[in-house]
Amino acid sequence: QLKTNFLSVTSHELRTPMASIKGFVQIMHQRMLGEITDEQEKGLVVVLRNIDRLDHLVQDILDISRLESGTMQFVPQPVTATELVTEAVGSVQPAASLRHITIGTDTDPALPLLSLDKNRIIQVLVQLLNNAIKFSPEQTTITVRVKPEGDSVLFEVQDQGRWIPADSLEKIFEIFYQVESGLDRKY
Repeated sequence: QLKTNFLSVTSHELRTPMASIKGFVQIMHQRMLGEITDEQEKGLVVVLRNIDRLDHLVQDILDISRLESGTMQFVPQPVTATELVTEAVGSVQPAASLRHITIGTDTDPALPLLSLDKNRIIQVLVQLLNNAIKFSPEQTTITVRVKPEGDSVLFEVQDQGRWIPADSLEKIFEIFYQVESGLDRKY
């Protein structure tokens, strides 16, 4: 309980200055405080991108806190699998492009309309794709597949990175778990 409270309070406290920083960087980027050079604009774009990354990390910490405390709320809505995959892939495409990684999709067109929390599913897909990008060799392909499986719909993210050892598979859904190896430490 103490850890959950700490994560919650810390996350909220981080968001306040982040909003202020982002606001001022956006104002500078929009040239509301005066003209900027092309190099300064490039720098501000990098800062904005990293502010968004940090904001997503803080949001993830808040979500962990909400999950642990049982206060996470899910808002189901009708959505297609194609829409989910398209948004998730669009979110990570710049990171994949930097590493010359192609992201392919394979979504069964016969899938029914899904009723689920769109934002939470996209959040999971983006996390899986970010991990795939991080641990895939450059100039490889990542494939996102969605297909029916019995009464369910199966989402798969397949990359060409190294495999997870069999003795670690049961631990992959533990919070903050990562397979230990020298290769992983560089990430």
